[in-house]
Amino acid sequence: MSIASDNILTFEKLRSIIPDTNILVDGLLFARFPATSMDCTMLNDEVMIVGFIESGILRCVINGSSYEAHPGDVVVVNPGDITESFTPHDSCTCYLFICSVNRTIELVRELDFYRLIHTLRSNHVIRLPHESHVNILAIISVIERIITKRDDRELASLSCLHLAEAITCELYVGITALNYINAIPISRPEAIYRKFIELLSKSPVRERDVKWYADRLCISSKYLSKVCNICSGRSASDWIREYVMYDIRSHLKNSSLSIKEVANRLGFSSLTFFGKSVRRWFGVSPTELRALLRKQHK
Repeated sequence: MSIASDNILTFEKLRSIIPDTNILVDGLLFARFPATSMDCTMLNDEVMIVGFIESGILRCVINGSSYEAHPGDVVVVNPGDITESFTPHDSCTCYLFICSVNRTIELVRELDFYRLIHTLRSNHVIRLPHESHVNILAIISVIERIITKRDDRELASLSCLHLAEAITCELYVGITALNYINAIPISRPEAIYRKFIELLSKSPVRERDVKWYADRLCISSKYLSKVCNICSGRSASDWIREYVMYDIRSHLKNSSLSIKEVANRLGFSSLTFFGKSVRRWFGVSPTELRALLRKQHK
């Protein structure tokens, strides 16, 4: 199916399509699905969409296949999927979380990243255990209260970020209980990729050399990059850069540390090298990036 450039579903386009969308934190939108249907053939380019059904029925067409989601179900649209329609029935109430790739990485960094993402990519509709469903709806109700009642936007964003992490944990617990994750066979490349992501996500200071990770996995750097390409379509260096860039954004935006202190904390050998890296990845200096991030937040 050919998709015109104006039908590429991006983070910003979803904000315009779905009314009353709330930005919880950078890269994470929250909304109740609108009462009317959304009919559009679009390629989801850069976000993960997760919808929790509270009541009614949501019918959707994803990648040419029709799905019907009921209360207790989770609907998942992954980057690269083609969506055609979302149609609510019977007074459907659906809560949507729309995550950029960077924010998705952050939300699942403490979990079994590969297995969770693989499960979500393999199942567009998942029926959660009742307890997980109830817990997630309870957390969502707290998010709604915070975004409507709290005036301090910075603290509200921080609260919502941790609540979104709690929802991710409940989702993981639910699909683990249903044996979705354990039912997926693990090949040797998948096992290596999984261990690589675990090393990358749990390190407080990112090592930026592929060889550092390859040595700990007892394989060559070349083979590690090959494994990453097989399992994710991205190289090992791409994944390392993704995590490092997230840490840079997070520290510059949310901490009161000086630029030099941020560089030291993130393991850069010098302030000059840190500045060159930020310019190469973001196109601006660390000071300019900090100002832009804080301006966007306001």
